[in-house]
Amino acid sequence: MRKTLLTSAALFGLAISLPAFAQSANWPWAHQPGTGESGPASSAASNIDSTDAHSAIAPHLPQPAQGQSASPEALLNDAQHALMHHQTGLAQQSLEMAETRLLDRSTLPADANTPDQSPEIKDVTKALNALAHHDWEGTRQAIHMALASAPGAAPTNGMAGPAAYTPAQ
Repeated sequence: MRKTLLTSAALFGLAISLPAFAQSANWPWAHQPGTGESGPASSAASNIDSTDAHSAIAPHLPQPAQGQSASPEALLNDAQHALMHHQTGLAQQSLEMAETRLLDRSTLPADANTPDQSPEIKDVTKALNALAHHDWEGTRQAIHMALASAPGAAPTNGMAGPAAYTPAQ
């Protein structure tokens, strides 16, 4: 009986202290109280398509500085900037958020299941596919094309030129 009680107390203590240890040890799986962030975390792009999936659970990616209410153009600029600084996870998150913003539209109920075929949606999809295949130049070009085709937008971060770069893996 005493051994069972001691074992139960030890397991309870471990269960209480493990989350704090996980956060202090910078484990890639952590819950950040009050932020809604939990699960595996990664700063590298992944799980975009089946060739790029490293696990069944997509990791939590860094959030763009522009935030949840940013315009598609601002998010595309964030993606371009992140890619330029070898932050592929941030580029992926920015592209996915930009795609979501671009898909915010009014449609007739009969057209609700018709995919959006706008040029900027196609360009963002191309950028995500290029990112999944580690085609950094293709990603950069597709983002640039999405910015050029987005209504009232122009690249604002000096990425209009043909500069090539290779993010670290």
